[in-house]
Amino acid sequence: MNVTVEDYQHALEGFLEDMRRLGDSVVSVLLYGSLARGDIRPGQSDLMDAYVFLKEEVFEDKDDFLRAIEVMVNACKKLSRSGLPFHHPFHYYSMDEIKRLPAVFLPTLRSNRSSRVILGEDIRNQMGASHAGQLVACASFFEVRRLFCLPLSRYLHKIPLTEQDRGEISAGLTYIRKYIPLSACFALGVHVEESEAIAVLSRIVDVNVDVIEQIKSFQRSMDRKPDEEIREILRKALEFVEMLHREICLRIQNKDGG
Repeated sequence: MNVTVEDYQHALEGFLEDMRRLGDSVVSVLLYGSLARGDIRPGQSDLMDAYVFLKEEVFEDKDDFLRAIEVMVNACKKLSRSGLPFHHPFHYYSMDEIKRLPAVFLPTLRSNRSSRVILGEDIRNQMGASHAGQLVACASFFEVRRLFCLPLSRYLHKIPLTEQDRGEISAGLTYIRKYIPLSACFALGVHVEESEAIAVLSRIVDVNVDVIEQIKSFQRSMDRKPDEEIREILRKALEFVEMLHREICLRIQNKDGG
């Protein structure tokens, strides 16, 4: 399938058509990510990075809730059949949860550059996160490192690498590229958008962030790379994560000691 930007727009229009079927139950639909920014990479950018906010009353009436769920599930099924990358469904919230959103996403959701309202009201200035949510955001770096980075070390000395190994390494490098800089900023108490994370991180820590661009460039032709080059970029990526980990731990230790 030759994927185009128009395919994404068509999928978005279909999604909006489905959301309009909910009528007054929808307060706002907020789009974020590459589709909102206008920098889609056809065939690689994900669908559907969106938040759907519903009236509180929808969650208080069983019939209304089941109807809303049915519409949203069917919308997800249509998106999954679009032929476009669809790695996760859109999110939905009640309006009484608007002050308890995931803190890690708030800078992006509030930004006019990284998000846009595609249906209903602009409620971005009402968004907030709980104290517990902010603590979770600060701890996200350590969880991403533990769950997605450290297990990759088993491939550093594995010979040969199978196709499955290469796929798992590529997925791991994507996690490092996309989530490590942002989560590191949060761990350091700096709340920024994903698009700003690398630049901000380069200013606040004594760690070379060039490896992120190296990973991005490498992944474009990873399927043609020999095993030794894949292990080398993986080694650099994991060293980057460990250097960040050391820097963050030292700063937390110094802060607590002070």
